[in-house]
Amino acid sequence: MDLTGAGQAAVAGFPEECLGTAPTAPPPGAAAGADEPFSPAEQAALMFADQMTIGPGRVPHAMFQRLSERFGEAEIVEIAAVVGLFNYFNRFNNALEVEISR
Repeated sequence: MDLTGAGQAAVAGFPEECLGTAPTAPPPGAAAGADEPFSPAEQAALMFADQMTIGPGRVPHAMFQRLSERFGEAEIVEIAAVVGLFNYFNRFNNALEVEISR
């Protein structure tokens, strides 16, 4: 297994064809300024995650408009899937009182 490419890391059991496929730099305009910890795109994704997580999970149309200014449809679906998955993990673990091991 040759792991000499930029951005690649040896991960035990991880498929070799997946190593190094992630972008090594953020997309143009994604970087946050020194005074803001999150870029505008990250802020929109975090607000969307909050709206999905808190309350009934309904997200206002205006939130989708804000997301669509920064992300494509497939990216919005991916963000929603990740938020939903982690909400599931939290609810599952809380319901079964799974202890966090350190």
